Amino acid sequence: MPYAKHRSYLAAAKSWKIRNMIEGYVTARLTLLQQWRPKTSDHHVPSFEVFKKICDILQYVKDDHHLIYRRPEAAHSRNERHKLVPGYAETAFINHVGLIFHKTMVAKELRYILERYAHDERNWEMHFQELQTNLARLEKFFEQDREALTAFIRSQSENALVLAFLLENQRAVAKCFGIRPTEVLSTFAAKLEPEQVHYVVAQYYYESGWYERAHEIVQKALQKNSHDQRIRELLQQVESRIVKHKRRARDKSAATDPAAGESTPALDAMI
Repeated sequence: MPYAKHRSYLAAAKSWKIRNMIEGYVTARLTLLQQWRPKTSDHHVPSFEVFKKICDILQYVKDDHHLIYRRPEAAHSRNERHKLVPGYAETAFINHVGLIFHKTMVAKELRYILERYAHDERNWEMHFQELQTNLARLEKFFEQDREALTAFIRSQSENALVLAFLLENQRAVAKCFGIRPTEVLSTFAAKLEPEQVHYVVAQYYYESGWYERAHEIVQKALQKNSHDQRIRELLQQVESRIVKHKRRARDKSAATDPAAGESTPALDAMI
């Protein structure tokens, strides 16, 4: 594939890939939180399958990142020239993900040893304690390097897909970062007012043909700022498209079933 086509593909895929990276990280973090609570049980650790799932998710994150951005060690390679040059936030993020990935790989192997090779009590206890120590270090990495992901998400505040993910998954993101759901937008989209976030997401849904979802989001934007003319205009556009969509669906139904064309005044008024 020629260089120009590579760049064209990256430009088209970048927004989705970055959104998927963030979702993958959040999912990996929540998976560990759901399966490991160090203070509740001294003899409970996640299964081998859980560690494998986390590793697989983080591997996808790494693959997506390396698909878009150049690797530092191969910056001058012919195979990397078409890729984007990562900034500080992108580099810190992937370094953070890489460390967590390899720590989780170690935990996965230790868990495998416990299940397959630690037959006597002394051997089992030794490897179990090693696994507990590794998990404590893994948790420390998640906590200490939290700013790496925070900075990465903040740098994507113009990415409508990232904003949509934050808006639609506020509870999950909040749990991942130990904040309140109401703090998600102010933490990760600090450059935008809440109604601006809703407007950008509603505009994206509208342009994607998801009119009902766009209508729900743009109404929330209007509740936050009823004087914004752009929001009012978008609401009119969305409602107009919904009316046309319903009329087209009704006409199509009437064409296949004449009885379906009969409508009550109340229904006509609604659409």
